[in-house]
Amino acid sequence: MANFKNISRMGTLLLYKNFKPNQTMVEYGTFLGTSENQYGKLFDFEEENGDLLTLPKCGKLDYMDEKGKFIKGAKYKIVYLGKGIIEKGSYKGKEFHDVDVLLDSDSIESKGNTTAVSKSDIDDILA
Repeated sequence: MANFKNISRMGTLLLYKNFKPNQTMVEYGTFLGTSENQYGKLFDFEEENGDLLTLPKCGKLDYMDEKGKFIKGAKYKIVYLGKGIIEKGSYKGKEFHDVDVLLDSDSIESKGNTTAVSKSDIDDILA
């Protein structure tokens, strides 16, 4: 028997402007992957209660994704830290949104996870 899952709907779009510093955006969400809309890359998570949540890109999320720090199927907590000011480079003086990204390392080491991740991969991700 087939096990269908609706992949056509986007989660609730969480806008940074609606959060206060140190407020949790994703409590304990399974990373589903990235998607795109007219504004750019989106990060999709599913909370334990089944809620789908979507975060727009910010510099840190984009950078971490490019470095392979996000693993499909792993559990994350995302905390909004607030706005900062870029201090150098071509964007000097511009505001940015900062977040803490916390990985539940047990979620990638457990036997039930179908994501193939070696111990050295885990060490690299947590570095």
